[in-house]
Amino acid sequence: RLDDAQKESYLALKERVEAEGMYFSENSILRFLASRDFDQELAYECLVSNSQFYKLNNVEVLDESEFQTKIDSQTIVYHKCDKYGRPVVYMRVRFNNPDDTTDRQMMQYMLWTMKNIKAKMPKHVDNYLLIYDLKDAGWS
Repeated sequence: RLDDAQKESYLALKERVEAEGMYFSENSILRFLASRDFDQELAYECLVSNSQFYKLNNVEVLDESEFQTKIDSQTIVYHKCDKYGRPVVYMRVRFNNPDDTTDRQMMQYMLWTMKNIKAKMPKHVDNYLLIYDLKDAGWS
């Protein structure tokens, strides 16, 4: 539950974000605010940074052909939902071969995967559970 000052901060930030033409769910705005102790300016800077990151990396128009080997390897898989309705996603590190991809391709693959998982999430759910499965993974 939010106290009156927190509600006021939330409403003001939500209005500011919408005025700037950015879209974030109510829970996302609350999460950014709470993580910055309800400092509106810090939360706004984080939201803007997040939005710019998505635009900079063309998350909405990622070219799957650039990381098709990663998709085929199923390094990251959507399993099912937990008891709260959050998607459970496994990143199976043992299936990742760093020699067959660049850092940029791996980042694009992860962004593409998360975007697709987000699209499958029920409307009332805006987060997911990401499990890094390190079984049989090793580096030398």
